Amino acid sequence: MLAVLLVATSSFYAPPVSRVPQRATSPQAIGGFFGGGNDFKLFPSDVQFFDADGDDVVIRPMTSNKVDLFVNKKPVLSGATLKANGNMLEVTGKVKKGFGGIILPGFALEEMVTEGITPKDPADFASAMALVE
Repeated sequence: MLAVLLVATSSFYAPPVSRVPQRATSPQAIGGFFGGGNDFKLFPSDVQFFDADGDDVVIRPMTSNKVDLFVNKKPVLSGATLKANGNMLEVTGKVKKGFGGIILPGFALEEMVTEGITPKDPADFASAMALVE
């Protein structure tokens, strides 16, 4: 009975909205026919590179030495910290997860996650670290 009530009430709430910051500068659309469309916007302050696995990585600077991380044009972490570990970038932030497949407004489990990224080009490593120095 409780599960039916949860499903019934959760259908009346709006889905969560992505919180992507608005920038004053004009973004450049990336993507294309095979790239999933032009819904992802690349800003002039973003650092974009390919990692050792061949993934398209974008690190977007935020305020207070925080960054947003996008992998293959999909948001992975928002408001995360960035630090160097050898030649690898470590991006650490919180991920919100639903409970049992149901996302209730005002309730989500949070988990601290660290993503390790090794840029192919050492110049990309330096550009990314310049965002938080």
